[in-house]
Amino acid sequence: MQVASVQKTADQAAAAGGRVLAPLTPLPGMGAIAVLMDPTGAAFGVWEMARSRARRASRQEGRKKATKKPAKKAAKKAKRR
Repeated sequence: MQVASVQKTADQAAAAGGRVLAPLTPLPGMGAIAVLMDPTGAAFGVWEMARSRARRASRQEGRKKATKKPAKKAAKKAKRR
């Protein structure tokens, strides 16, 4: 699952009784990962996107939203006619 901070999430999991199975591992240019285990024994991975990739993804998401709205308005206008 994607998180804002792998290190903070790992620290919180450990404080709550979980375990860190694989500590924070940086992936240059991509982000960072860690594998954690909750107190019941379920293992899961956490992912922190690199800041540059996060900014690009945010801009792309903004563009997608901006292009969808005019299309919806155009469709509504066409229905009215």
